[in-house]
Amino acid sequence: MKILFFFPNENRVRTKSLSYTNLKEGSGFSGTETALLEMSKFLVDRGHSVQIYGVADTYNDYGINFISENDINRVDLDIDWYSPIFFCLIDKQKNLLNRLNSERTKVFIWFQCFISDNYIHEIKQKFQVYGQYLCNYVANEYPNVIDKKNSWIIYNGIDENFINLDIPDISIKRGNWIFHATYERGGSIAKKIFSKINIIDEKLASKMLLLSYHTPDVYKYESSNNIVNCGSKTKIEVRDMLLKSDYFVYPLVLDDGRVHHDTFGSVMLEALACGTIVVVWDVACISSVYEDYVVKISVPDHIKRNYNPFARFASCKWMTTDEAQQLYIDKIMELESDQVKKELIRARGVEWARKITWETLGSQMEYHLISNV
Repeated sequence: MKILFFFPNENRVRTKSLSYTNLKEGSGFSGTETALLEMSKFLVDRGHSVQIYGVADTYNDYGINFISENDINRVDLDIDWYSPIFFCLIDKQKNLLNRLNSERTKVFIWFQCFISDNYIHEIKQKFQVYGQYLCNYVANEYPNVIDKKNSWIIYNGIDENFINLDIPDISIKRGNWIFHATYERGGSIAKKIFSKINIIDEKLASKMLLLSYHTPDVYKYESSNNIVNCGSKTKIEVRDMLLKSDYFVYPLVLDDGRVHHDTFGSVMLEALACGTIVVVWDVACISSVYEDYVVKISVPDHIKRNYNPFARFASCKWMTTDEAQQLYIDKIMELESDQVKKELIRARGVEWARKITWETLGSQMEYHLISNV
């Protein structure tokens, strides 16, 4: 089976060019790139041909062919599947579409967060189109564009560094909080929540770590007192910090009220696998994917009247207020009042998260692709 992924030049926002090795070292990647490379590596290891086009540099990394965007004529167009990752109406992508054999090639839409209905209709005029959706809430927005019977769900996964871990005793985790400051998805809000609880109980909230393994320096936060900015870290370094952390606070909202909806939140999955309790707004795909393996904060009904927490794009300034932060504080204090329940939540999260591996997800993806060739 031959697959061609189109990934436009994203170097302007990444710290390094796309490469599986760089991914493992931990620099310049978001969940989209992670899934793209992990899935590609799995398919290559299973004997399939995978080309990734449009990443600005040429790599031959773990057997994956990384084709330079300047070498469009080198791309093998005798392929079974074409998958645009981000949809950018640029000449090179149009050129590729015009050269594909519509009688042989099928198209699947991957990470359908940045695409218009009109563009899908345009592709459907020439190709048989399938949808591979990152989250259920995204899939539900496109039933009239891509038939549900021609689509499937794929989540992000965890790598071998987060499987079969020995979870430290709760005494080691106690008081340690962590926030993954990826593109400022709520880091300043998490700091405020932590600071307020620290006033109530210093032992409950003794230290908070802010870290990232794919955020440029410009997005990082300054350290102050017991809130420490750890900077960019590799996957293994992140894992070691998570293992020692009690709470992972993930508000998913920026200071201006923008809510990060188009996310699966791989960082939450990794936190759960390390025995860290995740506290997060119940928005986007949280309920449909994470169910009750995370501690969800519900958006109050009086706020939902003017804000849809499950819309793909939305802003909610209220989430930055003291009233909203108090909901986090109340939920955490509720957990602290019932340690048995708290530890049951922790144990269930560990068991569930460790089952969602790239190998499992890759097998699902391979099944769907082969079944529809």
